[in-house]
Amino acid sequence: MPETAQTNGAAIASLVLGLVGLLACAPCAFVGLWFGISARRQILLSQERGENLAIAGIWISVTTLVIWSLSLLCLVTCSMLAAGG
Repeated sequence: MPETAQTNGAAIASLVLGLVGLLACAPCAFVGLWFGISARRQILLSQERGENLAIAGIWISVTTLVIWSLSLLCLVTCSMLAAGG
């Protein structure tokens, strides 16, 4: 029976952390981005499965970071305007 390639664990972690970052806390998205980039490198060298998971994790993490950054910028701007400055 031929062996099937395993799915890269870092790719799965990237996707999960990107989603957790989107729903709960932005720092998870930083870690998810790092795992996604690391997973793509590992998959390239080892021929494991999961490249699409890693790409999805990277995109979700980047999107999450952009959303959280814009939210923070909006919050700071509104606070400054409300304070009269």
